[in-house]
Amino acid sequence: MDGLKNTIAKRVEVMKAAAVKRRRWSHSPTHELADQISRAFGEPKRFASYLGLINKIGEVRARSIFGEINESKAKEPRKLFFWKCAEVYKLDHPDEAPKAKRPKKVKPPKQLPLI
Repeated sequence: MDGLKNTIAKRVEVMKAAAVKRRRWSHSPTHELADQISRAFGEPKRFASYLGLINKIGEVRARSIFGEINESKAKEPRKLFFWKCAEVYKLDHPDEAPKAKRPKKVKPPKQLPLI
């Protein structure tokens, strides 16, 4: 019985530690990944932008891109992550090309009154 009590006690401690480590606002694995990425890149305040990007390309692809960047030891991993995600999104959505800017309206020159 003592062995069982010790096992249960250790298991409870592990579960409590995991509960403390998890954020209160973290609702899904996508939120966890966005938090992990934003903290890894040293930008915890840009959590929302990482979450939006992950929602656009999917959690599996975002996790694989994040893994590639961690292994590559890039100089600027943030920029590389955003660039790779943008490229993946462009491949998946070729019809959604950026809209061309409208040309500015040119005012006609003022005409001098005829006397």
